[in-house]
Amino acid sequence: MPSISVRRLFDDNQYKLQLAWAAGNSGADNRIGVEADKPVLALVGHLNFIHPNQIQVVGLAESEYLNRLESGETGYQFGDLFDISMSLVIVANDLPVSPGLRDYCHKTTSPC
Repeated sequence: MPSISVRRLFDDNQYKLQLAWAAGNSGADNRIGVEADKPVLALVGHLNFIHPNQIQVVGLAESEYLNRLESGETGYQFGDLFDISMSLVIVANDLPVSPGLRDYCHKTTSPC
């Protein structure tokens, strides 16, 4: 099965997409690829706790939801919903990385 490391993806696109590491640098060698037994799972998509993507994208709506999680407004703990396996988190649109997401990515070596 073909795959690529997060480091390679970052290096190949850093300047073109204005990428920067925020957390989880120790997971730079995480692999992204299609699993033979799960070919229909999406590689990239917006934050999804039910069917997690290998690359989770956090846009404005997802960022606002994560902020509500961290404030306790939703009744869930941040870690309750983030017990998912992912290779990489991309926070888009120049949005700040929330402290909870930064801590989670650092703890789980999920690059962000």
